[in-house]
Amino acid sequence: MLTLTLREGDYLLLGDDICVHFDHKVGYGTVALTIEAPKDVPVLRGKLYEKNLEERAAAGDEEARKLAAKLKKERDMIGQRYQQQGKPRALRAKPEGGPQRAVH
Repeated sequence: MLTLTLREGDYLLLGDDICVHFDHKVGYGTVALTIEAPKDVPVLRGKLYEKNLEERAAAGDEEARKLAAKLKKERDMIGQRYQQQGKPRALRAKPEGGPQRAVH
């Protein structure tokens, strides 16, 4: 697993034909990404992919069950690392009352 820190305008290349751009911060702990990939490469949010795996596993798909277990193990490892090292800023609890906004 690779963990990277990116700045607005940075991008990642996955192979020769997939590019993920870090466009800008949208809100507290949220960023906008642009993904360039061939049309034959599915691009799904992780939660949607996991939901699909869970549905397939519940229907008896053994491969989906194994993938879901592997994803859970990876999420658990990441969670343990955050607990040991301290959570990244985006995952820390919001300040009480949330961000202050100007009233016009």
